[in-house]
This record gives sequence, structure tokens and C-alpha cells, in this order.
Amino acid sequence: MKPFIFSFFIVASFQSIMAQAYRIPSNELKLGFGFADNYGEQEIGSGFVFFLGYHKYIDRKQKVSIGSNIGLGNFSTREYTSMHNMHYNSYNFNLNIEYKFLRIKAFAISVSGGGFVAMSSGLIGASGQTSRRETYFREYYAGYTLAPALHFSPPNSNFSFNNSPITVYSNILSFDQFQTSLGVGYRF
Repeated sequence: MKPFIFSFFIVASFQSIMAQAYRIPSNELKLGFGFADNYGEQEIGSGFVFFLGYHKYIDRKQKVSIGSNIGLGNFSTREYTSMHNMHYNSYNFNLNIEYKFLRIKAFAISVSGGGFVAMSSGLIGASGQTSRRETYFREYYAGYTLAPALHFSPPNSNFSFNNSPITVYSNILSFDQFQTSLGVGYRF
């Protein structure tokens, strides 16, 4: 009787280990960077953006996910010759829904949309003058975000690679940010 009980526990343990090994991951952490143009109430500039996000898949086929991102952008007016010198940071937080509408093997095309809140703060300085006058500013924005993306998820891997050719943050009245980004995700 004891060998039977022992073999039963071994088989049951093996079954639970195999069930966990083939579990489809439903959570994903994303990390990325990109380039952006930013147009706000007082600020205009180009620069780099970095983001960290979390997505939760809400269906079994992993086509629909709900997620949030925290982003940081560092901008300046180096590319704009007729503007006052500006150096500022933009911080944003967004919530979005992503839908992967086309999937071919390891590749997928998606579109996401949602809302965001953002804050820009920095320094505006006079350019081309001997008397230097600097002004600090801080602006708050809220609006919508829209982004198409390309995804590559290698088979038998928890990593995914994402490319968003254009992400739009806008509130129609006074804030627009256009960014292109690359990212890597880890599914668990």
C-alpha cells in the first residue's frame, strides 16, 4: 500500500509541475525608450522619452490587455533656431486598452487608446541677448492617447519586443506629444 501512495504523490506532483510549466502568462512588464516632439502651453521641444508599464491580458487568446505606463521625457529647443532656449521635463501617467487585431505566428499588430495626465516643468531662457532672463514654468495636462504598435514574441520565451512608430498624446487645446519608441516586455 505504501508504494502505491508514494507513486500517487509523485504522479500528482508531476502533473501540477507540468500544468504550471504550460501556463500562459497573463501579465507583462514593459520597459522602453524613444524620441519625441512636445508642444505645450508654454513649451516646445524635442527629446528623449523613457517609460515603464504594466499590462494585464483579460482574455485567453491574449488579444486584449489593460495597462498603465509611467513616462519621463527630457526636452530642449536645440533643434529650433528661432525659439528661446528651453530645457524641461515632462512626466506622464496613462491608462490604456490595447487590442492585437492581427497576429501571424510570433508577430502581431495592435492599436491602443486611453487617457493620460501629464506635467511639464522646466526653464525658459532668453536667447541671443546679453542680459539673461530665465523663467521657470510648470504646466499640467490631461487628455487622450492613441498608438499603433508592432510586436514580436519569440516562441517559448517570456520576452517580447515592441515598436510603436507613432504614439500621440493630445488634449486638443494646448498639448500635443508625438513619440516613436522601442520596448521590451517580460511576460509572467
